[in-house]
Amino acid sequence: MSIHDQLNDEIAKILAQPHGKGSYKINALDTNKDSCSLATGLASNKLQSQYIKFFNRPLPAWATLEHPLHIAHLCDIAIQRQIELPEQRAMTPEEEALEELQGKKALRNRFDRFNAR
Repeated sequence: MSIHDQLNDEIAKILAQPHGKGSYKINALDTNKDSCSLATGLASNKLQSQYIKFFNRPLPAWATLEHPLHIAHLCDIAIQRQIELPEQRAMTPEEEALEELQGKKALRNRFDRFNAR
């Protein structure tokens, strides 16, 4: 397993972790993910700054849309491993299963339409 595959596995595990709620609000597109504790928000901001300084580039767009707790963990692991976060978001096992199920359902629908002719 390559270093990048290992990183993607760790990213998927981080994204699958539950996150808490709090009174600290951030601006985010997804309103379900916009609150956290003040400590989590500050840690996330600090680690984002460290990531930008370390890699001399901003976080990938997908990472900025995650919950602040996940952003903090993602930045921390990238800096520790000295590997930038991938441009594409790693899927959690639940997301992979859902995508596979949707793919099978779409294939079945195409097959049913073909047989109906």
